[in-house]
Amino acid sequence: MYEFRAKIDDNMNVIDTEWLKLEEDETYENDAFLPLLNKKSIIKYATKAIEESNGETGYLCMFDLDNFKDVNDNYGHLFGDEVLINVSKTVNKVIAGRGVAGRIGGDELLIVFDKILTKPELQLMLKKLREAIEKIYKKKLGEFNVTVTIGACEYPAHAKNYEDAFKIADAMLYRGKEKGKNRYIIYTPDIHGDILNVDMKQNISKNSKIVTNKEALVLMILQEHLHDRKHTFTELLGNIGEAFCLDEICVIKNDNNVLNLYEREKDEKERTCEFAKDEQFSKHFTENNFIVINEAKYASQFSQDATKYVDEHAIKSMLVYRMDVYGGFIYFINKSDSGRGWDRRDVTMLNIIGKALEISLEDR
Repeated sequence: MYEFRAKIDDNMNVIDTEWLKLEEDETYENDAFLPLLNKKSIIKYATKAIEESNGETGYLCMFDLDNFKDVNDNYGHLFGDEVLINVSKTVNKVIAGRGVAGRIGGDELLIVFDKILTKPELQLMLKKLREAIEKIYKKKLGEFNVTVTIGACEYPAHAKNYEDAFKIADAMLYRGKEKGKNRYIIYTPDIHGDILNVDMKQNISKNSKIVTNKEALVLMILQEHLHDRKHTFTELLGNIGEAFCLDEICVIKNDNNVLNLYEREKDEKERTCEFAKDEQFSKHFTENNFIVINEAKYASQFSQDATKYVDEHAIKSMLVYRMDVYGGFIYFINKSDSGRGWDRRDVTMLNIIGKALEISLEDR
C-alpha cells in the first residue's frame, strides 16, 4: 500500500508529489493529467481498503463538479483543464493525511477516507471540502460558479465490498444533484432505504423513492414519536433534515429561546424570531400557518427584517411554520444554491411535520 504525500506552496500549487511505499506487493499510479491517482489505482486502493478494514469504519465518496460542462462550453476546454487542476490541488490540501483521492473520469473523483472513523468527522471534512472548492472561483465566472456535489457511503457497516460502496455513494451523489447540487449527502439506511436492491436513479427520476421515504417519515413521526415516543426530539430533527436535504431546522419560542436545532454546518450567528412575529411578515401566513420563501431575493416581499435575517444566516430558501398554540416558530432552511423553489409535495409534508412537532411540544 502507498500513502500519498503532496508538497503545496502558499498559493496551493502542488510543487512535489510522491507515493510512500508501505507494502512491497502494491503499486499505484498517478493520473496522466492531474495530481491524483488514476482510475485503476484508486479503485484498487478503495477495494483493498474496504476488504481489509477489519470492521474499522471508513468512507467511500463520489465527487462530481457541478455545471462543469457549462464552464467548458463558455470558457473553453483549456480553462476547463485549469479548473480541474486547481480543484485537484484543493482536494489534496483539504484531505491531506485523512484520505486518498483519484480520478475516475472527466470531472469525477473517488475519495477514500480510511482515516476518518465517525460521521461527525466526515461531515466536517466534507463541509471544508465543499467550501474550499466553492471559494476557488466564487464571483469570478459571472453567472457560473464551480461547486461540488458529494455522495458518501460508510463501510463496512453499509457495504462489504467496493462495488456495493460505489453503488451507494453514486446514488447519494445523484440524489444530491437532484436536490440542487453544491451539497453532500451521507447514506443513512433509515432515510434513503435499501439502495443495493433498488435502481435508485430510476426511482429518483420517477420521483417515487424519495417521496416514499418522506411519506414513511411522516407516518413514523405520527406513530412512533407522537404515540410511542420512540425517538428523541433531536433524533427526529436529524431524520427530517436528512430526508428533506435541509441544512437547518430551528425550533424557536416567541421569547427567542431556541428549543432545538438541527444544522448540517455550524452557524454561530444568533437565531431570533423577531422578524417572524412582526406584523408585516405575519400577515403573509397561510391558513395552515406557513410561509414559503422560495429564494432569498424574494424575502423583501415579506419584510425588510426577513431580508436581513436571511442575509445574515446565508439562507437560500426557507419555510417558516408558526406554532400558534405553543407560541413560536419552526424554520426549515436550505443554504445551498438550488436554482429552483420548494417542491409542492415537500411543502405539504413539512406543513404536516410542523404541526406534529408542535403537538409533540405541547405534550411535553
